[in-house]
Amino acid sequence: MFGHVDHPRHWARHLMRVRDLQMHTSGFTEFVPLPFVHMEAPIYRR
Repeated sequence: MFGHVDHPRHWARHLMRVRDLQMHTSGFTEFVPLPFVHMEAPIYRR
C-alpha cells in the first residue's frame, strides 16, 4: 500500500527493491500496487 505516510522517493525505492527481487528470483506474474484510500479507513468515518 502506498500514499499514506510515504513520499514519491520512497515509492521509487520500493519499486527498485521489487525490481531487484525479480532479478534474483523467477520473477512475478503480477504486481498490483494498492493505493491508500483514506475515505475507507475506519478513523476517517468517525
